[in-house]
This record gives sequence, structure tokens and C-alpha cells, in this order.
Amino acid sequence: MSTPSVSVVMAVYNGERWLAETLASLTGQTFDDFEIVIIDDGSTDGSADLLAKAAARDARYRVITQANCGLVASLNRGLAEARAPLVARIDADDIAEPERFARQIAFLGAHPAVAALGSAIRIISEDGAFRRLQAYPCGPSAVAKAMLLSCALAHPAVMMRREAVLAVGGYREAFRHAEDYDLWLRLSERHELDNLPEPLLRYRQHGGSVSFRHRQQQALATFVARHCAQARRAGRPDPLHGLNRPMDLGILKELRLEPAQEAAFRLESLKAALWPAGQDNDDAWLEENMELTWGLRANLPPGSFVRRCVIPYVRRCRRQGHAEIARRWTRRAFALAPLSAAWALLTAARRGTRA
Repeated sequence: MSTPSVSVVMAVYNGERWLAETLASLTGQTFDDFEIVIIDDGSTDGSADLLAKAAARDARYRVITQANCGLVASLNRGLAEARAPLVARIDADDIAEPERFARQIAFLGAHPAVAALGSAIRIISEDGAFRRLQAYPCGPSAVAKAMLLSCALAHPAVMMRREAVLAVGGYREAFRHAEDYDLWLRLSERHELDNLPEPLLRYRQHGGSVSFRHRQQQALATFVARHCAQARRAGRPDPLHGLNRPMDLGILKELRLEPAQEAAFRLESLKAALWPAGQDNDDAWLEENMELTWGLRANLPPGSFVRRCVIPYVRRCRRQGHAEIARRWTRRAFALAPLSAAWALLTAARRGTRA
């Protein structure tokens, strides 16, 4: 059996609803020298039947069924099973544009220093309607700079060099819900990363709001991934090296954060909880963490704290009828950063939202 040029790696867990459309986008690629490695992570819906039928029609499919282990373990198994030097990621609800593989393979062939290549993406709704275009920085230096602040590659749009990914340890279970960001940071310390400017993937947003617990886990993992990268780049050991379970908030004590670092984490967590508006949240958690973050305000950029956290919290409190809490935080906002508070409230009013 000849070695394919690309291994597509997909993890599937109860993905029946959009799986056929995703698979059709793979078999419709203009470049066809690839295998499709699918890890069925213990699906209980009709995913297994769809995958079996696809494999019967197309010999490029390799479907591996396992008991439910989660996304990180499934992706690492997919990397281990892949036979090609290049691995293309996609999720079971997204759509690859016909030229995606051809464009990425050509670029990686011409740029051997690049270990992972993403692209712009089109955000689509549950029914496939276009919502917006999401662009990412292009050029290795721009990507490296952006990566220090946030994830600058769209995971399901990435094609990467398998050996480079394995050499840095693949995905890490400790960083669940931010496993891609942690991987890109580690890769970027040895290789270049880049994006193509054209949208090569349609990324489906669906299922209502992501759970509060998921958002907080993602905010924690994102912050700690950045903290670990800073340690490595300063010549210190990775604080989470060898941790093989998802982290919890106890990790913050183990990391012995400075007040400024703790303030940065709490700001990031609150932003994830409050933006976009209307998410389901734990009100007691929000109140406690707003107070804790207020106590650390000397270590925060006041304008950002007010715009991204305090005023959204005020709006939330008013919507829920907590008038006294809203008044207290409005006073605090104007005491800390009056121009930012006024601008945030004016912007909300212009958008027609209740403030």
C-alpha cells in the first residue's frame, strides 16, 4: 500500500447530523492523494453506520472505533494512526472548500520551515447560512506575534507536519478545550506557523451557548498555556510537563502567580463568561469573581476591565432585575475609568441593547 500525501484526521462523537456533509466535502477535494483517518469515539447515534457506508464506497477511509476517551485522546490516536507526512484536521460538522488541500499542500511544499498552516474561515449557522468571515494573521512573524495573545490558527482548518507535531508531544490532555492553542505555542518555539488569506473552511456554529463550565475550563487552559509558554521561552521548565489530566483551578496555586498574573487570568475568565451577552452563567461565581477582580484592579488596565467586564456585568444585572448591584458597579466603573464607562454604555445604547 503506497503512502498517501495527506492524512485527514477527524474525531467523531455523535456527529450524525452534519457528518455526511463533512465527508462529502472531503471526497469532493480537487486533490485526491489522501487517506481519511476517523476515530469514532464511542458514538451512540447513527455516526457508525454513516462511516461504515462511506468506508465501503471509498477505500481511502480508515475508521477506528473505540470506547469514549474524549477529543484529546482521539486526536492523538489519529496522529499515531496517520501514515502521511502531512495531517489535515477537520471536525465532523465543518465543510472543507474544494481547493483546500491543493492550496495548503502547494504552500507547505514551497515553505518547508512552516510546520502548521491554517486559513481564514467562513462562519456558518446550523443550516449552513453564511454569518461572517473570520480572518487570521498571515506571515510567520504576524502569526507568532498574535499567538502570544490568543490562538491565531483555526484548528479544523489546519494542515500540519506530522513529525513536527509528534516531536513536541502532540496534544496534551491537561489543556482540554485549549489543546490546539497549547500545541501551536509549543510548535511555534521550533517552527514557523502561517495562514492563507483565503477562506478554505466553513466553520459551523450550533447547539446554542457553550456550557459555562466549558467556557471557564477553556479560559483557564488558555491562560495556563500562555503561562507555560512564557516559562519555556525564559529557559525554565514547563510547569505542566507530565500532567496527564485536565487541570482545575487548583493549578493557579501550584503556579504561584504574581498578583498581576492572577488579575490577568481573572480578567480573561470574566470576559469569557460575559461576552457575548446572554450566555448562561453561574451568578454566584460571577459575583464572587467580579469582587475578586475588583480587588486586583491596580494590576489591570482600567479601561479594558470596565469595557469588557464591568459594564457587561451591569447590563446583565439590570436585565435580571438586580438594580442595586447594577448601580454599585456603575459607580465603580465611573470611578475607575469614566471615559471607558461612558463609551461602553453609549455603544450599548446605539446597538439597541438594554443597559
